[in-house]
Amino acid sequence: MKNRKEAVSAMEWFAWAWIGMFLLIALFNQGTFAGNGIFQISQMQFEQPILMTVIVIAFAAVWVACRFLSKQFTLEFRMLYVAAAIALPLIYLISSFQGVSRYLSGYGVLTSCMLFVFFAAGAYLTDFPRIINQLPRVFLAFGYLIVFYGFLNLFGNVYLLDSLSAQDGVRISSIFQYANAYAVLLLILWVITLVEIQRSKHIAVQAAYGFMLVPILVSFLLTLSRGAIVILPVIAIVALLMFRLKQQLMIILYSVIGMGLSLLIYTKLADRGIEIVKLIGQALDQKQQPTTVSLFNSESLAVWGLLIGVSLIMCGVTYVIQKYLEPKLDAKLGSVPASRGLIVPLGLIAVFVLGALAIASDWITRFLPAVIRTRVEDINWNTHSVYERLTMYKDALKIWRIHPIIGGGGGAWDALYEQYQSYSYTSNQTHSFLVRYLIEVGTVGILLHLALFIAVIVSFVRYYRRADEGQRNRYVFYFVTPVTILLHASIDFEMSYTLYGGLVFLSLGIMAGVQRQELGSWTKQKLKSIRYTGAAVLGMLAVVLLIVSIIKLSVNQHFHQAMKEASNSQANFQVIDGELRQAHAIDKKHPIILIQLASWNYKAYEQTQDKQYLDLATRYATLLQKYEPRYRSVAEMNYVTQVALGHRDQALGIMEQAIEQRPFTVSYFDQTIKDLQSDWESLQQSQQSTKKEELEQQILHYYDKMKQLDEVMNDLPDTVIPSKEFALSNVARLAAGKVEFDKHQYDQAAEILQSGIKEDFSVDADRDVAAYYVAALRKQGKDDLDLYQKLIQSEPSMEQKVDQLTSS
Repeated sequence: MKNRKEAVSAMEWFAWAWIGMFLLIALFNQGTFAGNGIFQISQMQFEQPILMTVIVIAFAAVWVACRFLSKQFTLEFRMLYVAAAIALPLIYLISSFQGVSRYLSGYGVLTSCMLFVFFAAGAYLTDFPRIINQLPRVFLAFGYLIVFYGFLNLFGNVYLLDSLSAQDGVRISSIFQYANAYAVLLLILWVITLVEIQRSKHIAVQAAYGFMLVPILVSFLLTLSRGAIVILPVIAIVALLMFRLKQQLMIILYSVIGMGLSLLIYTKLADRGIEIVKLIGQALDQKQQPTTVSLFNSESLAVWGLLIGVSLIMCGVTYVIQKYLEPKLDAKLGSVPASRGLIVPLGLIAVFVLGALAIASDWITRFLPAVIRTRVEDINWNTHSVYERLTMYKDALKIWRIHPIIGGGGGAWDALYEQYQSYSYTSNQTHSFLVRYLIEVGTVGILLHLALFIAVIVSFVRYYRRADEGQRNRYVFYFVTPVTILLHASIDFEMSYTLYGGLVFLSLGIMAGVQRQELGSWTKQKLKSIRYTGAAVLGMLAVVLLIVSIIKLSVNQHFHQAMKEASNSQANFQVIDGELRQAHAIDKKHPIILIQLASWNYKAYEQTQDKQYLDLATRYATLLQKYEPRYRSVAEMNYVTQVALGHRDQALGIMEQAIEQRPFTVSYFDQTIKDLQSDWESLQQSQQSTKKEELEQQILHYYDKMKQLDEVMNDLPDTVIPSKEFALSNVARLAAGKVEFDKHQYDQAAEILQSGIKEDFSVDADRDVAAYYVAALRKQGKDDLDLYQKLIQSEPSMEQKVDQLTSS
């Protein structure tokens, strides 16, 4: 008589509860992207999901503490890994003391504590074989929902902002709103689906997994992720090394067939996506909410039918392979030594090398759809994304040199990169978790992280090689998942998604958790001390995580209430100010609350001219400058308040400092030069020649600096498209041209002004540039009659101005 299955314990239910909540929060919040920063108010939207996840992980810490208090607790080798992992949040805490951003370094500590709990929880999840066995299947179900949702967006049945992009036709990103991040999930689903086909005992279940291969693979193609394509050979070789020869051949067979079927339908599905992207673009251009298409619309049904039909073919192929081919392969290769498993990966290396040569010579790419062919062929050092990443890594080293030992705290890149960037790009992410750790926690921090990662992976591989087939299949998910994420995150920012960061550390913890060797013999008293100490540490950590999260959520709630009121056409200042003040009372250093209070009070001053509002705006702006000196908007706010107070010198100093912090910001140069020019013009009839010369030197200095940066932008490869425009402005040209004109350096004035001549003279500064240019030419005995005629036709008063300048 069969034994009844062991009942699910309360601790097991508890574990499933926090795992499930973690996945659900990620599912409905774009993978819980940690995009909260200090530069845009819109970044506040990322706070709430992160804080909700932290609350969930606080309960996970309680769960781990309960494991320590369990009577069955023994001191095993895995405990050493857990103890070592405490160093990671500690180094983030230490680096926060010299953090360049108080707000972001605080989140760095919070996130690192959360990842530590994931690791510790993973180490003790190995006490529950049922969870270890079922979690990969739960994750696959989670992943399949995301894939399904991706197609709903592609076919126009639902709409999520940025789930599709019009780049190269159409790119799909599902819930992640970033195609490369979605590609990582698809790589994991790809490998684990193939593992589950072989791990499952029932042929119907195997066929069902086979059905999902085509949606996964065609979604992977639709991401058009060059990074994923580049990293795919490495992931394939590393993953295949974890399997025996028969499994390797099956994985390759399924992948080839699945990819072949996916390529057959790629163009049809992509064409439908392009149509949807165009409709979305048209709606957004008209400032309307994009409309969706019924699932039962004829065009929708056609593409769904194509996708499902080809997936059913793959399902049938899987059934045939598992029923007829797999038993034969098992009979022939089932007893082949594990060492033979090296043959296929080594062969793949040769295949990938030949494939790279074939791509370079168009042997293979000509058979690919045009869009994919273009993406593959465009992979080179001057490709926009490659060039930009390499530049960011180089710029990150400049930041690292500021705090090389323990780093500049969480968010150091976000706070500093604009000061050290080599050209004008916008990226709040480093596009590499290695670079991120290097600048956030320095040399010490990155070595600690790498040491833990390597130690856990190496010890797990040793365990895995000795394990039987059942154990291998049960644990391979926990190896493939973190390795895939970390490999891709070495050239992108997947580790900034809490979903991926959590999966990496949870999986690493589970890999560490298989090390169950007892650490010698301990007296009951010593073991009890260790148990209670561990439980107390985790319990206190849980309390801290809960309290901090609840406080921050309260601030976030008041902020959103204020913004909700602000969005009303009849917005009440008192309500907005009241909500923001309540948020400020809870967290007096929150940068976004401070900038909002400063901004709203300054608006109230502009409308009422009541100086009490200006005083409040100045006070909040000063606090913001004190707590977050790198906050972008603090410069603008401090500038306008100082101008309103009549403190012109202080205002000018603020702009000059802003240029030092963010040199590729045209508006800072323009405002500084305008202020200098105004002061210079006021001294035209003055006897203060020394002061006038100083101002002239300053104007020319900022013109030259702006010109140098403009040349940097012009020297970029044609393939690089800057995400933030920067060009020498006519404000700078006019000011420098006036200075040279006043000094009777007419040839230099003409040279400066010539490059600023525009076809359209609708802007005052552009007309003045042309007027001074013509006058400078005439002062040299030259002229440009065509330009002069065009100028006076656009504005007749320019004739008199040119004459006055020429006769002066």
